[in-house]
Amino acid sequence: MQCPRCAHDGMVEIRMQLRGEDVAFRRCGRCEHQRWSTAEGDLALGGVLQLARAR
Repeated sequence: MQCPRCAHDGMVEIRMQLRGEDVAFRRCGRCEHQRWSTAEGDLALGGVLQLARAR
């Protein structure tokens, strides 16, 4: 996967499920750009924390 900020090809991707939702965290090793996303699109950190919160 290519970084949208610096076009580096070495992004790290970690996939997980939070409350049944597939979530991916991606981070660029060159410029440190990072983002969380779901199938619907990008997800703000607050949304990730809300999904991760135990009920």
